[in-house]
Amino acid sequence: MADLDPLRICIQDLIALREGKLSEDDYYEWQYPRQLEDGSWTSPYPDYHEPMERLWTAFAEAGYPPEPADYVAWMKDYPDPFDPAMIRTLDRSGLAMCLLAMHRGERFCDGRWAGLLGKGALLAAAERAVELGSSD
Repeated sequence: MADLDPLRICIQDLIALREGKLSEDDYYEWQYPRQLEDGSWTSPYPDYHEPMERLWTAFAEAGYPPEPADYVAWMKDYPDPFDPAMIRTLDRSGLAMCLLAMHRGERFCDGRWAGLLGKGALLAAAERAVELGSSD
């Protein structure tokens, strides 16, 4: 049976973030370009902290593990697939696709999760997952 309690705790943290009681620094810190010993340079990237990792674990525990699917085709049906208002209307399968697109997006665009955090999309997805309840 899926466990929604960890996601509920994450929602409280995300609400605290929105209200200014936490900062985005609690979730990530940008690492800026630096030169390595071999002379090459790194690209900027976010170093995600425990609250962000805990959020993704909570989604999986709530029954939304990142399963392979054609999320790119799904995204084409939405002008902004990460709009919090739209996320709040998704059914279970739509939310699963949205979360997969969010999760995979970080692999192709460093800082995707940071942007979703600031936009409120992660909070909307967490609230919608709890609202939809367990699939078990």
